[in-house]
Amino acid sequence: MSIAGWIDYNKDITESDKVISDMSSALIPNNDNSAVYMQKQAFFIQSDKQTITQKSAKGEIYTIVFNGKIKKDNALIDELKCLKYNFYADSDAETVLCGFIEWQEKCLDKING
Repeated sequence: MSIAGWIDYNKDITESDKVISDMSSALIPNNDNSAVYMQKQAFFIQSDKQTITQKSAKGEIYTIVFNGKIKKDNALIDELKCLKYNFYADSDAETVLCGFIEWQEKCLDKING
């Protein structure tokens, strides 16, 4: 699940159509399952996609919004754990993101799905 939001006590954010539209499009590009809450000073949107953030060994921060499935591969997860990746959610998104951080595009050779 992913959540994005904006709170501004000094501005009527309902007049900021472009920003709200861009946030919504980034989180739910195909208008899939989502919920929106908006008032003058607060905007929140929720999607059922998986969003995972992970830090690389170099301190770089990566984020993935993932709405797919991969075949569960314990050997791949074990390999990533041996490379010091932590798994908190045991999700497909987490496996894809850690694989990308470690092997970049070559991670696609290791993922089935």
